[in-house]
Amino acid sequence: MRCSIKTLFESVVQESAPPDRPTASGGAASPQLAAATKDIKRHASGASVHRLKLVLLIVGIVIATVGLLGALYGILAASTAQTEYDFFCPGGQMPPQFCASLLSSVSSYHALTVGMAIFGVVGLVLTIAALAMKGPLFAAAAPTFAPMYMPPVPPSGAVTSRTCPKCERTNRWADRFCSACGAPLS
Repeated sequence: MRCSIKTLFESVVQESAPPDRPTASGGAASPQLAAATKDIKRHASGASVHRLKLVLLIVGIVIATVGLLGALYGILAASTAQTEYDFFCPGGQMPPQFCASLLSSVSSYHALTVGMAIFGVVGLVLTIAALAMKGPLFAAAAPTFAPMYMPPVPPSGAVTSRTCPKCERTNRWADRFCSACGAPLS
C-alpha cells in the first residue's frame, strides 16, 4: 500500500504537535506514527549519503581510468617519437626541421604524460574518499511508507465474530467486509 504526500504531511504535523494537544484529525499524536516519521527522515538523509558515495566512487573511477590511460598513451607516444629521433637524426640523413619537430613532440608527450598522471591521481583520491565514507556502498531501496496499525481489539467479554447480513457467513470481529461476498459488515 502506498502513502500519499498528504498522509506524510499529516504525519509530520502530528509528530510536531505536543502529545497532550489534539492534532488536526482530532486525536492525540500517535507515538508509533512519530517513530515511523523519524525513521523515514533518517532513511532519507542516509539515502542521500549513499547516493553521494556512489557518485563519488563512479566519478573517481572514471577520472582515474582516463588519467592512467592518457598517461600510458603519453609514455608510448613519447617513446615512439624518441625512437624515431634516435633512428633518423644522429646520422644527419634527415632535415634539421624534422629532427626538431621530433624532439618537440617528445617533450609534448612527456608533458601530456605528467598531466594525465596528475589527473589519474585526482581520480584515485576521489575513489579513496568515496570508499572511506561511512556506510554501505549500495543502499537498499527505500521502503514505501505504509503505517501499520494494530487491528482493534474487542472489549473483554464481547462477541469476537460478526455475521454477514447478506450471506450469513461468520467473520472475524475486526473485519469490515465479509470474506465470502464482500458486503460491508455493520
